[in-house]
Amino acid sequence: MKIAKKLAESFGIVILIIAIALVGFMLIGPYFGWETHPIISGSMEPALSVGGMIITKPVKLEDIKIGDIITHTGEQKVTHRVVDIIEEENRPWFQTKGDANEEPDHKLISSQGNEMRKVVFHLSYLGFAAQFMKSKLAFLVSIGIPAIILIVWFSKDIKKAILEEKAKRKGQS
Repeated sequence: MKIAKKLAESFGIVILIIAIALVGFMLIGPYFGWETHPIISGSMEPALSVGGMIITKPVKLEDIKIGDIITHTGEQKVTHRVVDIIEEENRPWFQTKGDANEEPDHKLISSQGNEMRKVVFHLSYLGFAAQFMKSKLAFLVSIGIPAIILIVWFSKDIKKAILEEKAKRKGQS
């Protein structure tokens, strides 16, 4: 029984450290240009699994090589692998393709500026949690329920303090 308790405590501490590190990254990362994005389609499986979370950073266009995974925003945000680089108009244009797709993407892509977002890390399943946290249910679970618990908890203390103050005033009269 003691071993199970120690394991549970250790697991809880590890989860807490990971959560603090992720929140820290999500707060500090944007100052360095790093972004997180959930993976919502299977076009890059098995390299990037549905429900995963990717971390991207800006890199210069000339630093992107064939085989890199980049994220670009057009009509929607797309993360695919670079399969060819074509020089046109004095700038690189990238032919991309999802690993699970048979054909490359129809349009070549480039950037309006001198940078493109490159995938530097992938965390499996974390995208599900990120998507969930955007829902009303997540708000209720993470903010609403703890708030109700705190209100109930403190309301007992407030009621107790009021009754003690009434009793004290009654004793003085």
